[in-house]
Amino acid sequence: MRYNKHRLIAIAKLIDQKKPLSPDEITYLLHFEKLSKDNKITKVLKRLAVPLSLAFGFLFTAFPKEFQNIIQHMPPWTNFSPPLLTGVDYLWDLIGEPVRKANILYHVPNIILYSFGIFGNKTFHGLTPMVLV
Repeated sequence: MRYNKHRLIAIAKLIDQKKPLSPDEITYLLHFEKLSKDNKITKVLKRLAVPLSLAFGFLFTAFPKEFQNIIQHMPPWTNFSPPLLTGVDYLWDLIGEPVRKANILYHVPNIILYSFGIFGNKTFHGLTPMVLV
């Protein structure tokens, strides 16, 4: 349903002025629904950000030897240089906890969580950015 912005503003002004609404205006408001402009992929990523981040973090913690073996077989370009690692950990420290590990694989949980879970979801049903539902 397409909504007339001017009509919605007029109804809001009536409410603000504590004037009575007609049944038609009340019905119009009750059927109002703010449409999300996110595409399907973005919606899915927002819903999966926290579970994916927790799953990756759990796997890194539960199976450290397996991840060490995987990291030893990864190409050298997947490791941050010491100055770059210091900068990346500085950013993680501002918004959470620093990783303090050079390989990019250890940073995947934070990348997922902060790019889709918080920054990609500035407001979620009117809540502040740090509150996730």
